[in-house]
Amino acid sequence: MAIVDQKLSGDDSEDEMRLARQFPLLGGMSIPLNPFYLNNDVPSQEETEQEGRWLLTAMTTQQLQRNGIVFDEEEDPAQMIYEHLSGPEPEEIPSQDQLVANNPVFRQAGRELLAMADEFARSRERELLRRRAQSLDVSLINRENIFSILEELFHGGVTRERLVILFVFCSDLIISVLRNSPGSGIRWEILGWLWEFFCNRVCAWVQRHGGWERVLCFYLPKAVFVTTGVAITAGIAFYIWKNW
Repeated sequence: MAIVDQKLSGDDSEDEMRLARQFPLLGGMSIPLNPFYLNNDVPSQEETEQEGRWLLTAMTTQQLQRNGIVFDEEEDPAQMIYEHLSGPEPEEIPSQDQLVANNPVFRQAGRELLAMADEFARSRERELLRRRAQSLDVSLINRENIFSILEELFHGGVTRERLVILFVFCSDLIISVLRNSPGSGIRWEILGWLWEFFCNRVCAWVQRHGGWERVLCFYLPKAVFVTTGVAITAGIAFYIWKNW
């Protein structure tokens, strides 16, 4: 299984149009969440993990499309990523269409996440973070060192800004795995380790704080977000330089 790079031909590319249909108003400024989306029901850990899997897949799919990276085979990369974000034990994962149909509020969280990622993308630190992810030798990644890198993102605590940058970094790393796995086989186990970290460290925190909509769907001042991005990216860059 291989992928090839293609440059997008303008703003009206087919992939961009498909992304816009999936997330209407994508690219607009983050706005306060309509109270309609907030209720007193706290999602379960399982529900939080299901939404987290969907959000990470959406983020990675966006990065694939915007960088013009396509598979040279008739396979859906989003579906492959979604299915491999799972633990070592077999589990029944609802389809993406089924999830969104049963939980339309997921789209709101997805729009907010991608809008904040777009805000970060305008900073110099975004490209530095991408280069750091690409600098990792996929053949040397194991559970221990990938957990250490991800923990560095939360050095100083978990915040909404750090969560968004985690999504961005993980999407970069997943793309690197798809592009650079040695030999003929993709190292899907790396996605399993990413997902283990997500469940234990991220989804657990999000669930305790009321779910993804409560965590993501509020206005985030640009200055605060960019400042946090500078600090986190510097920490990641230093950790990778020191340990790889």
